Amino acid sequence: MEITGEIGTFESRIACGPLNKHVLGWRRHFQWYVLALILIGGFAGSWLVDRFAPGQGYLANLATALLGLFLLFRYAPKMAQDAWRIRGVPARMDMTYRIEEEVFVIAGPTAETRLAWWSISEIIPGRGCWLFVGMGMAYFLPRRFFADPIAEAAFLRACLEKMQPEARARSSKAAALAA
Repeated sequence: MEITGEIGTFESRIACGPLNKHVLGWRRHFQWYVLALILIGGFAGSWLVDRFAPGQGYLANLATALLGLFLLFRYAPKMAQDAWRIRGVPARMDMTYRIEEEVFVIAGPTAETRLAWWSISEIIPGRGCWLFVGMGMAYFLPRRFFADPIAEAAFLRACLEKMQPEARARSSKAAALAA
């Protein structure tokens, strides 16, 4: 039996919506709850303070904004990680990135992704990593994996040699480092 169909390039975000709901529950909207707290708390606090100390309501707005920012920076970053950890997903995994003749391989302990070189549209720098972009997705390779800049340049050069000419042209920053 075979089932085929067409998937839009940017459907993964929509497709993953139910997954986020399942994994994170109400926490997937945490930032909006905090924003509502900042707005409502700021207005209510401003009104209350102005009733007893006219002209000082801005202090309540400032205090509420600082509390909201504290909550966002303190709790939001770990929520998704904790939700996945509860489901048995390890915090760290060993990954291997391998250049083969026809494909770029990203292998981990439970899965292997094989990207045909023609499907990679460009390599661009990310935050502390290189992003291999194509087919509406990006796969990242942390720069810390390389022993030194020479090894990084050699790896990028080998990748660029396998890619289509148009993709190489779009990968100007990777090409500059590889040169």
